[in-house]
Amino acid sequence: MLYFLGKDNRIPDVVARATRRIRPLTPTIVPSVQNAIQMYTNAGGVLTSECSFGNDPLADDWALRNRRDAEFAQNNPSFSQIFENVIIGNGALMETAILSFINITRYLSP
Repeated sequence: MLYFLGKDNRIPDVVARATRRIRPLTPTIVPSVQNAIQMYTNAGGVLTSECSFGNDPLADDWALRNRRDAEFAQNNPSFSQIFENVIIGNGALMETAILSFINITRYLSP
């Protein structure tokens, strides 16, 4: 059976309401991180270990990093609200938060 949910087809609550087929997983069903990695690589998957991405122009300035964090907290919802919006909303708060963090960083950069 196919369900067409439109642009919201990746939002768990929307899919759950439409299909009534999504159920919570018991913790015993979900493998540990190490087991999941092993299963994935045994099946031919390739993972990239942690690596650096870009650079933080404020990395060496404790005061500017603190100022950025304070401005971010003042101008954006809490991380809990952002996370909830990603899970059961449209993810717009995450996009706005990322752009806000970038813009604050640019503004404060020497």
